[in-house]
Amino acid sequence: GPVDGSSSDFGNRGLTLVNSGKPSEAADCFWIAADSSDSDTERLTWLKNAAQACEQSERTESALEGYLEYANIKKQMGESCDLAVVIRLASLLQTFQRLPDAASAWAEAAELEPGSPEIRANYGAVLAQLGQHEEAAVQLQTAIAKKPDLPAVVFSNLAASLRAL
Repeated sequence: GPVDGSSSDFGNRGLTLVNSGKPSEAADCFWIAADSSDSDTERLTWLKNAAQACEQSERTESALEGYLEYANIKKQMGESCDLAVVIRLASLLQTFQRLPDAASAWAEAAELEPGSPEIRANYGAVLAQLGQHEEAAVQLQTAIAKKPDLPAVVFSNLAASLRAL
């Protein structure tokens, strides 16, 4: 390609930049590494690094793009994403009000980590925003039962969903 240097050269340069507190510059190196990598496995590594570096430098739209691409490649490979990636993806989709996609991602996170009250609280909040109050109430009640000291907003969401039924 038009890029001088190998994918791993750019990736390693990105790692050095992250370690020296320059996540935005690192993200650019990781994107180049991802785009010039020869294998899906290598591409996944650099995409995940790019997304994380974008989040650290508050480039949230680019972070979302990276996580989405990562998830799509994983899906094509017939593999599921690790929980940390699914949670970041769900959070960013929710931030950008892509609620149906966010609900799917939170559902996947809940399958991967059924015992997490925080995941269920977020999933319930998105379902409530989508008007799916019955399922929202189930998720929110489950979250509260597991962890009664969740933030007040979780109780507000539950109250709103129960009133909407």
